[in-house]
Amino acid sequence: MVDLLGTSIYPPHFLQRLHAFVSKALSGNAVHVTTIGGSVTAGLCGHGDGRSWPDYLFDYLEELFPGQVSSTNGAVPGSLSSYMAACVNVHVPLVTDLVLVEYSVNDMQKTHPLFMNEYRRAFERLLRKLLEYPNSPAVVLVHSYDWNGAPRGHFWSNLEREYVEFATFYDLPSLSLKAATFRQMVAGEAGYSVTPRSDDPDGLAGESFFADKIHPDTLTGARALGELAMHLVLKAKWEAEAAAAGREPAPRPGGSLGLGEGGGDAEQGAVVDRVLLPPPMIDGNHAAPNDRCFVGVPFQAAVRWHEGFEWENDSKTKTKKWGYIGTKPGSTLAFTFSSMASSRPVALVANMLGDGSDGPVVKVSGTTLKGKWNSKRTVEKEGEEEGDGVSTDGDEVLVQIVHLKSYEGMGSATVRCASGCTCKPSFVEGHQPTVGNSQLYLHDMYVTQAEACIVELVVNKAGEAGVATKVKVSGLIVCEEAGEQESAAKNAHHIDKTNDNAMRGGGVADVRGSKANKARATAAVRDLL
Repeated sequence: MVDLLGTSIYPPHFLQRLHAFVSKALSGNAVHVTTIGGSVTAGLCGHGDGRSWPDYLFDYLEELFPGQVSSTNGAVPGSLSSYMAACVNVHVPLVTDLVLVEYSVNDMQKTHPLFMNEYRRAFERLLRKLLEYPNSPAVVLVHSYDWNGAPRGHFWSNLEREYVEFATFYDLPSLSLKAATFRQMVAGEAGYSVTPRSDDPDGLAGESFFADKIHPDTLTGARALGELAMHLVLKAKWEAEAAAAGREPAPRPGGSLGLGEGGGDAEQGAVVDRVLLPPPMIDGNHAAPNDRCFVGVPFQAAVRWHEGFEWENDSKTKTKKWGYIGTKPGSTLAFTFSSMASSRPVALVANMLGDGSDGPVVKVSGTTLKGKWNSKRTVEKEGEEEGDGVSTDGDEVLVQIVHLKSYEGMGSATVRCASGCTCKPSFVEGHQPTVGNSQLYLHDMYVTQAEACIVELVVNKAGEAGVATKVKVSGLIVCEEAGEQESAAKNAHHIDKTNDNAMRGGGVADVRGSKANKARATAAVRDLL
């Protein structure tokens, strides 16, 4: 369907890792492909037709390399890359050889300070984590496009322009849906209509590019995204085959910034052995070397002890809702994790200028400070002599406990730091009488930095809300940055589904869920070769 595939790939020469991926497959070895992103990648894109762009890609790869390809769709509807940066260990298997990343539509628009903000820092840490996975996977940025985004019908409405900077810095190929299809949308060509299919599901089938005001439709837009990814892999395959036949020079391992070393492993058919990442593009923005997200199997592994709490599914629907449940006062649940920060946002933001102009307003240890840029490019508090820069060394780290809130049957618990770290005691409240549903929420607390921080939760006696004492804890997320943070969201409704999928998938959450869903995708029409 897409007749401008070549224009959607940029930069065109950043394919070293992709050459390694196809070379490995051409050598007869098994390969694993993972996709991550929001609802566009998760598959909220149709009216009963059911196929997402990853489905199209996975089917194509299975045809291209029969019996060699396994896949994971680790996308989470409604999520930001900041969630995936923390929880990549739950959604991307360690065996991944190719990962496609789609967040240009979901991520928050924030232009000040440019790049030196929590959303872009998290996106870069996600990329660095993926690039350092054991198999040195090829990382591809996939840019979806929302015609109805603000401003409507304008070419620049997504974050593609900012994410191209990361792609250029880390030598990552990018796929641009708007580069391939925008002119056709403007012209109103068949299959590219910007009128959402939801306006007339049957009459607009195959005509509308979008299923609704956000998501590409399964028959058109999703297929176009899938075809862009297929074309990229096929391009790398042709180049690898040409190099093997001596028709073209062999792809150079690594990139301009040294993203690969060595000549590869002949047995594995690899072009890139291991990566040597450059320093972060955003100063000081290092990714944590250990897991920061504990959901499903990782959360069970993080539990140090539990008395009166048991890992249970208390769902009354087909979707299993796992978590540690305690119902008696005094029941205890303790979990251990590293609270060491890897990124220093205050010093990082202060590294931009040294001209004495107004600096950022930052929060350090709960105190709001208005800074100035000094000649040493650190932030100083107003009224202090130059050189006394604010540092985040030793600052506390945000920890978020995933717990259930409901309008009935819930109690509360006291949370404290038991060993290794310190924190102020806080209370997890599970009773919310004013909201008529049951949903997971994030309880924020701050702990001091420690290699092994143990936090203990104790169920309280019944209070004024009634006699209920049930407490349910389903996970834990630890921030990588020191200092006070603004939580991306207070509820964590997607964690239940992630828990369910991770329990079914041996610790890795695949949005396709059951084997039946995967079989449905695999058995779909294969007309794209």
